[in-house]
Amino acid sequence: MLIYVNQFNLIGDNATNRAFNTIAGWLKEKTGKIFSIEQLKSSDEFKLERSTVRTYAATQFEPYMHSVMLTHPDDQVSGRQWVTEIGVKECQTFTQISILLETSDISTQVVEIPTTTRPKLVTYLSKNVELDRDTIGKQLKNYSNTTDSFISLSSEIEREDRSHPIIIISNGTNRKPLINPLKLQEQLFGLAQVVSTTEEIDSWEMERVLTRRYSAWGGAINIIYPSQGRGFCYNRLLLSSTIEEWKANHININSQILSIITHTTNGFRKKQHFSPTDVRAKRQKDQRVFLKNKFDELQDDQGFKQLAEDAFSQLDEHDAIIDRLKSDFNEELTKWISELSDEQNKTETLTAENRAKQHQIETLKYQLSQSANKGSQSETFFSPTEITDILVDGLTPKTSLLLISKLFPNRVLILDDAYHSTTKSLSFKNSSKLLSLLSRLVTEYLDLVLSEGDAKARSLFGAAYSASESETVERTDKYASQRTFNYEGAEAPMFRHLKIGNSRNPDETIRVYFHIDTKKKIIVIGYCGPHLDVVST
Repeated sequence: MLIYVNQFNLIGDNATNRAFNTIAGWLKEKTGKIFSIEQLKSSDEFKLERSTVRTYAATQFEPYMHSVMLTHPDDQVSGRQWVTEIGVKECQTFTQISILLETSDISTQVVEIPTTTRPKLVTYLSKNVELDRDTIGKQLKNYSNTTDSFISLSSEIEREDRSHPIIIISNGTNRKPLINPLKLQEQLFGLAQVVSTTEEIDSWEMERVLTRRYSAWGGAINIIYPSQGRGFCYNRLLLSSTIEEWKANHININSQILSIITHTTNGFRKKQHFSPTDVRAKRQKDQRVFLKNKFDELQDDQGFKQLAEDAFSQLDEHDAIIDRLKSDFNEELTKWISELSDEQNKTETLTAENRAKQHQIETLKYQLSQSANKGSQSETFFSPTEITDILVDGLTPKTSLLLISKLFPNRVLILDDAYHSTTKSLSFKNSSKLLSLLSRLVTEYLDLVLSEGDAKARSLFGAAYSASESETVERTDKYASQRTFNYEGAEAPMFRHLKIGNSRNPDETIRVYFHIDTKKKIIVIGYCGPHLDVVST
């Protein structure tokens, strides 16, 4: 089973010897034997106590090629061997290293699936040699809570010549990611670029710029594959619940994500790998070229020379046929790998869409059951006047409140003060976002806050939610009174609020102040209008 395959380009002075020194150090750790550079550049076999090292070389003509293969048994699974192939190619301006890791099982009785891992040699290379500047994932990248940062990330995602996955890591409820982004980037070095943040992100602005397909929030991790000329990118979203489930089952998350990445990269990288078989084939070809050159230098015995040339001509023709067949096979393989990747991504996309539709169905069922339990459906349906208002006015803060109150009558209560406050926000331009926030407030947020508390529920909104106001605002009568509303005959302070925008312009900014009635299990909205006064006003 193919576990891992990748290539790295080494630059700088003495790159080849540095590569072999690094390989020698890695082999010493794996086998306990010290290998010299000369031994690794030779064609030899070294049988050790529990492992075997074989070396291959093709150095008669450029590019010089070498291969080192280590085989050793699995420490825990009987009947399984691990095989590591390391190819080294000396080019004019750089040295390329190709690393392949696979398992070889003695029979189908070996059923345990091997854990996806990255050879430790990759870590040594990242520390000991100078790598090409285009090496993927040399360092962790960050994004910030600004529109410019989202636009920059969007440009990188949609770049047509991008050939590697991008992994966006979002922060969880404690404003920290569920995994260590730096450790994940080290695991995916050379394969994918990890992007994380240390800031609280406005998920709505992120979604507006990146679209929902390419966004991540609430601790989720979004893997975005290259477009490969399709005009869009497939993605795989790992929700926080999935990651938490992996943790609970003691599954190594970094290895799991590495497995997801290599599932799509191994096919293409395997084609670029040069194995011991490739090095042996080049050595034989180099030998034929060498002999042919020698025959070309002969001056006498023309008949013998002609016979040799005919033989070499046939061998060259045979090689040409093999090369053509190999090229045709690689083209066909590339096509099938691409089609397989497309089908896998389509399946994942359809699965995700199916889950989303199933959730919508369950939500509708719940709403219907809630309406039925009410005994009377009159409150659930819109009156002719209400329908007329919605059609004439379109989606406004007032109609958004009206829609939410009718769709979720047992989950929200809109106070008259809230409807009245919307008259000051008639020019607000982002009512679709407001309606989306309100919908999430009375469904996902309400369920989560009642079951697990506000600390976790607030992550659903990111920067669009505040659990309180400043201490000065809450203790100053002038400001606190603006956020206090009559509910069931008593004054109810409401400092929790949703927010869109930060300016004083009512066209762009709105605030929704609400109270959670834990006994009735409903959201009570007391205000939906422009930014209220604060100390700096």
